[in-house]
Amino acid sequence: MAALVDQFIQLHLPTQKFLVQHLQSLRQPQTNVERVCLQSDRACLQSDEALAFPRAPVLLISALGLHRAIRRRHRACGALRHVSKCWLRASAGFAVVDAPVQPSVQNLGEDVDDDDDERILALLRPDWSTKQSSAGNSRLKALTGWLKERGCEGLDDVQIAPDFTYGIRLRKTVVEDSTVLKIPRSAWFSVSMDAADPEAELAWQLVTERWRGAASQYQPFLDFLWHLPLDMHPLNWTALEAGWLKASYSASESLWDLQRTTADRIKLLAQRARGSGAEVSPPASLLAESKRLEAELKTALILVESRAVQVEGLPGEAGLAAMVPLLDHFQHDATGEPKVELTTKDDAKGNILSMDALAAGTLEAGTELTHCFEPAGSGLLLVRYGYAPWSAGNEVEDLTQANIYSELPLQVHVAQEELDAKRVSAWPIKLRLLAERADIDLRPGAPRSAKCLRLPQDMLATGRAVPLARFLCYPVRAAVGQSEEEACENLYLRLFEEDVNKVPDTMELLKLEREARDLAGYWCEKQLQPYNDVGDRMTTDVKTMRATKEMPGATSQQGGDTDAGCWIGEVVMAHYKAKGPDGGKVKSKQVREARVLGVDGQNATVQFLSNGVRHQVPCDWVLGPERTKVDDKRLLHLARASLASAMLATEAACLETFYTLCRDMYDCTTKVIEACEGNDEIIIAAAQAEFQIAWEEEQKQLRTQFESTLDARS
Repeated sequence: MAALVDQFIQLHLPTQKFLVQHLQSLRQPQTNVERVCLQSDRACLQSDEALAFPRAPVLLISALGLHRAIRRRHRACGALRHVSKCWLRASAGFAVVDAPVQPSVQNLGEDVDDDDDERILALLRPDWSTKQSSAGNSRLKALTGWLKERGCEGLDDVQIAPDFTYGIRLRKTVVEDSTVLKIPRSAWFSVSMDAADPEAELAWQLVTERWRGAASQYQPFLDFLWHLPLDMHPLNWTALEAGWLKASYSASESLWDLQRTTADRIKLLAQRARGSGAEVSPPASLLAESKRLEAELKTALILVESRAVQVEGLPGEAGLAAMVPLLDHFQHDATGEPKVELTTKDDAKGNILSMDALAAGTLEAGTELTHCFEPAGSGLLLVRYGYAPWSAGNEVEDLTQANIYSELPLQVHVAQEELDAKRVSAWPIKLRLLAERADIDLRPGAPRSAKCLRLPQDMLATGRAVPLARFLCYPVRAAVGQSEEEACENLYLRLFEEDVNKVPDTMELLKLEREARDLAGYWCEKQLQPYNDVGDRMTTDVKTMRATKEMPGATSQQGGDTDAGCWIGEVVMAHYKAKGPDGGKVKSKQVREARVLGVDGQNATVQFLSNGVRHQVPCDWVLGPERTKVDDKRLLHLARASLASAMLATEAACLETFYTLCRDMYDCTTKVIEACEGNDEIIIAAAQAEFQIAWEEEQKQLRTQFESTLDARS
């Protein structure tokens, strides 16, 4: 159990450590852009109660549903002329590459229960070294037999994990471009993309076919789907767990939209199921209990959201929304080097014969097959597929490489009331030019999505972040006979197009550059704070997720250390002040979980987690931490915490990178300014040389660190 806590803290540590350092180092004065904290930015996770998921800010995100597409090409005589890359939608489960909470000898104490860690790992990825359950093997055998009857190929050459939501690996070596799996059209579920709501229609087709029972020709496929564990998909998270995603703009907004859309679809499909015109009536047990019917429909919608694919139609024809057996069971690849690529094989008339998985290179036996679900940022991957790219290392650079398709919105904060720049008549002209030419609308009333930059693209010299900060800070000076409109346009052209990366060569430009870097760094600082707030909350949650002695089935392994001073800040088991027979306070017979807040002589101050009440008790009432086996509900909670933490860490690493660059350039610029003010030529020369090197190295570092991401996005 302690290993999991350590791993979670390590996942959160880079962000937390960075924030502590940079918040302490912020010593520069306010810029002429007011530092305003919008109420909607604040993460409010202050209660142990389950929170209702709030409306997140409107962001520029992709439309919901069927995000992955199978690309088709014109082919003749059924021959496969071209392998076209496509985005296969993922399995609806958690995936963190391999073993994010694998315990190691150095961080395990003698009292740590390895079984808890292994049980958590079982929720995170398939274990190829152990046998699958007999029920899972039975369902898989029925599915593969059914697929072979329909002409599927390659099933004997792969190993499939039936008890997990993804997992296929090779049994033999294959060469590049060879067909690993072939799934004929007759094995798919599909509906036309011309349908009013293809996802809802496909989900309806799934449930109605399931209600046919053994009479359905798709019964083995449906039985396999319905037994996949979907607990890790965010649509099944509690309100408190969903609140962890509030720090991420893209994750919070897409989850809110998905929750709303799913609720609307469930309502419409339930009405359809109860209607007299339903093609197949639900079982009587479902009709009698609305909650069970809604749960059945929700399962179908999650399966479609996380596993369905969109198959491109031929020119002039509608495509298909389809559920394709096993080709949705691959692990996600966030490296840009998937092991398989998917394509359709057509006949001479363009009719689809099959969907094939082709080896992207020579693959050895035992290789786990991966495919890119969708080239999306980590927040969207989490919400749509229950997947978070994960890094083996916790350094910032490692985290930025976890997902080469990373894209993160960075909100630009400027106040509209008390800006020095707004007091001049050119300010409205600046805002209009930014909206018209830079696609950044900072005018009052503009949607929040219009105020966002995109990282890492906008970090570069050719991006918008630094030119935007300069444009907001630089004064507008109209020449003789020149209008303010023309002066603003000239300034925009100079900063965004002509002198994008020109080194400032005057004292005025150096001071303006410092002010612009301060402003851009503040945007990152502002956006990082919610990550820290949520991360602190999650860390507390993880530390208090142990079962207590009062819980049924909990096996106590009480700690033996009674020195309360050793446990300051930690969660322990402690006696509380109970009401005695005479009405006075006595030592309780039972113990409860509490956090040690401090020790004063022979007494310790503790706060009990169940009710938040603080007691001052004798130190010998503090018994140390309770170590117990964790029940399944809390294991699930811990796994979801690891998933959210991995996503937040990768996003925060991108913000931290940009902030650090702005901070470093701010410091270098300050050194040059201070050296020039001191009139010491030797110090001036040294500061200028350091500044020149930092200026040149900045873009090299960005390009190197985000090269794969930028190439993937181009």
